[in-house]
Formats: sequence, C-alpha cells, structure tokens
Amino acid sequence: MNLNTRKLSTLLVALLGTTLLAPVYADAATAAAQAPQHTSAQQAKQTPQLPKDLKWISNSDLPLFASPNAKRGGTLNLYVPSYPLTMRTIGPDANTAFRSYLLDGHPNLLGIHPNTLQPYPELAEQWAFGKDNKTMYFRLDPKAKWSDGVPITADDYAFLFEYVTNKNVHAPFYNNYYTKKVTGLTIYDKYTIALHSSDALPEAQLIDRINLQPKPRHFFKHGIGKNYIREYNWKAEPTTGAFYVSALKKGRTVELSHVKDWWGYHNRYLKNRFNVDKIRFSVIRDPDLAYRYFEKGELDVFNINSQKLWFDKTNSEPFRKGYIVKSMVNNEVSMGPAGLFLNMVDPVLKNAELREGVAYATNFDSVIKHVRHGEARRQNGFGTLVGAYSTPKNIGVKPFSPVEAKKHFAKAGYTKLGSDGLLYNAKGQPLQVTLTYLSPRSTADVIILKEQAKKAGLDIELKLVDSSTGFKSLLEKKFQMAYLSMSSSLYPAYRQYFHSSNVVPQTNNFFSFADPEMDKLIKKFDEASTVEEQVKQSNKIQRMVMASNCFIPGTVSQFARAAHWRYVRLPEKVGTAQSRYLFDESTLDLGLMWIDTDMKRDVLAAKSEGRTFPKITHLSTQVIGQ
Repeated sequence: MNLNTRKLSTLLVALLGTTLLAPVYADAATAAAQAPQHTSAQQAKQTPQLPKDLKWISNSDLPLFASPNAKRGGTLNLYVPSYPLTMRTIGPDANTAFRSYLLDGHPNLLGIHPNTLQPYPELAEQWAFGKDNKTMYFRLDPKAKWSDGVPITADDYAFLFEYVTNKNVHAPFYNNYYTKKVTGLTIYDKYTIALHSSDALPEAQLIDRINLQPKPRHFFKHGIGKNYIREYNWKAEPTTGAFYVSALKKGRTVELSHVKDWWGYHNRYLKNRFNVDKIRFSVIRDPDLAYRYFEKGELDVFNINSQKLWFDKTNSEPFRKGYIVKSMVNNEVSMGPAGLFLNMVDPVLKNAELREGVAYATNFDSVIKHVRHGEARRQNGFGTLVGAYSTPKNIGVKPFSPVEAKKHFAKAGYTKLGSDGLLYNAKGQPLQVTLTYLSPRSTADVIILKEQAKKAGLDIELKLVDSSTGFKSLLEKKFQMAYLSMSSSLYPAYRQYFHSSNVVPQTNNFFSFADPEMDKLIKKFDEASTVEEQVKQSNKIQRMVMASNCFIPGTVSQFARAAHWRYVRLPEKVGTAQSRYLFDESTLDLGLMWIDTDMKRDVLAAKSEGRTFPKITHLSTQVIGQ
C-alpha cells in the first residue's frame, strides 16, 4: 500500500484513506508551456510528444521491507464490528474503514517506502518530473493487470477522471478536487501518461497530490447512469492488487481471495507481501465477544493497541501456553486527528463561546492517566505529523480548566448552577451536548470525559452507535459532537476538512466549517512551492482550527501492536516506521504478515495434546531513515 492513499480515507475509530484527485482532461489552452497540451479523450489520439529531456526515475535499489521468509497460503480470519454499507469505493456511504480492502490498500502509480519515505514503482515502472513543478510523467508497467486479468492501461486513467466528475457518482469532494487541484491528464501511448497539478509543488508533495489509482473502464460497460448508486452498491470492482472480493453474505461475512498469478510479484517491492490465499471477515458487533472468539482460535489476530487489552487481557491460558503471542513496534507513524469533532451549525454548538467552554471542560489528561496507563500523550493540534510538518507546541490547545470553561459558558448564557451540578440558561435549559461515539472500545474514554465535564457544569450525553451508520451520520452532518479518529497522509490535508466548498453532505468537513479567511489560508497552503512556505501556512491553519474550537485534540500513541496465534508470522523487525496495523486487521496496510500452515498444524496439535510453547512478546523500534 502507498502511504499517501490514506490522505482522503476515513476510518472508524482507526480510520484510513486515498489520494484520488481531479477532473477528466483540462482544456488545451491551460496546459503549461513546458508540458504537452492537455487533451480531450478524442484529441488524445493525436499522440502528443514527450519532452526529450526527461530524467526517468525507477528507484530500483531501495531496501526491502518484506520478509524473504514469507510463505504463501492459508486463510486469515478477521472480524468487522459492522457490515459495510456498500462495495462501491466512491460516493454515498463508501468512505469507510473497509474501503482500504477494496481500494486504498492496493497499488497506486507509486508506493512510498514506509522507512525511507522515498517513492518506489508500483503501477508505474518509471516516473519523471516536469520543469514546471506541476507535471509528472509515468511509464505504466505493461505487466500490471486488474484482478480479473484485464491489462491496466492509460485509458483506465482517462476513465478515472470521467468517473469522479460524473454527477451520478454523487462525490462532491472528488468532483471539486479533480477540477481544482489535479487539472488534467495527457496520454502519450497505451502505457505512458502525464498528470498535471494546478500548483507548482515540491517533488514529494507533488507525488502526494497526483499519485492516483485508475478506474476499470471495462467493468462499467454501460457507463455511469442515473441508477449507478443502486446498481453498483454490492458490485465490487476489480482491484489493482493481490485481493478481490470473491464472496458476500450480506450482514454476515465478506471474503477476499488472492489473485491467481498476481502480476505484482515480478516487482521486487511487492514480493513476499499480501501472502494469504483468503481473508474472511465476520461481523461481530461486540469487541469483547470478538476477543473471546479470538482466544478460541476462530479469529487469527486481534488488534490490542488498547492498553486495557495489552496489559490486562493477555494472561489467559492460550497466552500462558504460548499458543497466542504478542507483537509490538514503536515507530514514527503519522497520525490523523483524534478527539472531539464539533458540528458548528448545530443550534447549541454554533455559539463560539460555548465551544470554547467545551474545549476547556474536556479532560484528556485524565483519559491518558486512567485508561491509557500513561502510554499516550495529548495531540498537539489537528493530527500528529512527522518531520517538518510537526505542529509547534504553542498552537493553542486548551488545557482542562473548569474555571475557564465556566467563564465561557457564562458568556454563552449559562450562568445559573443547578442542584444537579449543571449550568442552566435563562430559559431553564441545562447545558447539555450529545457525544456520538462509534465503538464500545471508546466507552471508558467517554465516561471519563463525561465525569470530568460535569465539574464545569456541562452534561455530556453519551450515544454509542454502529460504526458504519454512525459515520454516515457524520458525513451527513447529523450529529452534535463526535469522538473518533481519522487517518493521515504524510502531509497535511486541510482542504477536505475545512474548505467551505466541502460544506455539503458526504465530505469530511464534519464541522461545517466555512470561513473566507480559512479558504485563503488553504489556497496559500495548496499553492506553496516550498516546504517552508507550506509549513508556515500549515501552522496558521492549525492556530485557526484551535481558535475555532471545532476540534478538541484527544490522545495519540505512536506504535502498532497486536496479539496473534503463533502460526501467524511477521518479519524479523515486526513492522515499519509507518506501520499502523501489523496484520492488516483493521485496514489493508502493507501486507507483511503470513500464515505458516505447517506451524499451524503443529500449534493446533499441541493445543489438542496439551503441549506448550514458550511465552513470547516480539518488540521492535523502527524510525524514519532506517
């Protein structure tokens, strides 16, 4: 998987993403002088000429990060807390955690090395940068095929633009982005293309913007008609990757199968990855019940980033006898925003003073102490990025202070303290906000937030909802306040969250944030031609977000850990500097794990016979640059 595909993804509780972008073909008159003129689909047949002085890059000698000991075979049994609402990858209800298995986790034009952060070939064998700093050229791998065996060609990139801008897809963010930020496609031949950005950018950021996945034109034989949403709701597209959806039992299971003779294995960076024959997802709505299934061996791995699970729930018999082991990597993974998302058009939360009071009434330090066992820290802004984009410490995150909270609540009209400890306004209405959260795993967190907020006179009503339908309510802006986390690219992605063009349903502007000054800052950030200028504008945006109190930063921990049956294996270094999930158990991440079927037979036999193995915890640290 390519790291920047996480950029536009949303994941529930540990949410993930994709950097698909912009319109079909830009008008020829807008083409940069250095690059060939942009073309329409018909004009593309005129075969424009590539610049002669391009310096083609292949990065064929980067260090490998998959294990040469990996074995193919076996079935990986996982669970999901709710059934996906659709198998579509774009449009209503599509932007959820499960989409990584359908789209985001599969090869793009380029991969981003999870330790060095350098690009490597995936769908493109070679690439080159235009002199205008807006254009990238790609030579597609002629061996690349869709999971149904059809070759991937330049025409699939032409169809991508047609697809995302089609009004029947109902994808306003993509329509806008593929019109305003990625401004066109030039086709030179069946396997050579150029993609054009609206802005001149540093090389890494240009890759981040236009590193796209194609769309299979052949799959949509009759085009994208008015009934597209309904017609394709349960039709999974072919993928560029090693897995495809092979079976559905609606409401119960989804099964992915490995592509026979997958084209990717001729690429040294894709070898020894995506190793299992099948991935089977079963719906188990209660995570505690799912954990019991895991201990019985009906699930193969279990994400235990939760401190409660890692410390308190890993001494049962399967752990003591060595059938189940633990693995953990400390790393420098970039993290998306995690915390409280406030709806700024809600009748209560549209009051700026009240939102600031909520920010001061929120005690995440208590969550860190009592739930995280001190293994986390407060997020310092909107997301936790690494390198030059790390957020300064003085960005404006509000500390917990009931005194300060009450001052702002009073300005919002809540001045009378009732016998129940809550504040009331002149109409006798209590100070109350409903907090929606999407997983039972978050219950301990939100209970503490509720208890601590009452010290400031605020009543937080807790509302646990199914993850898929709950996230749908966020996309439709039908909530007051929500507790969740989002995924992140290596670089900030402010437009999708804060630009006024995204104050519509089915976008990630959950806040309904609309401010001309923010739009100007985002424009400057998007158009910045140097990292230094981007960082300058990024910090201004961060301060504006904190000042608006539409987002209240939660907690962050930079590690990945899981429990797994002994026969489910990992590379010697466990994970990478950018690993989010070790076993692809919540999103299709890097595909580094494998099942040792011989060892599985031995472990199951030992369990039956009463034999034991040494108790093991695998630990590793991976940092960027290793």
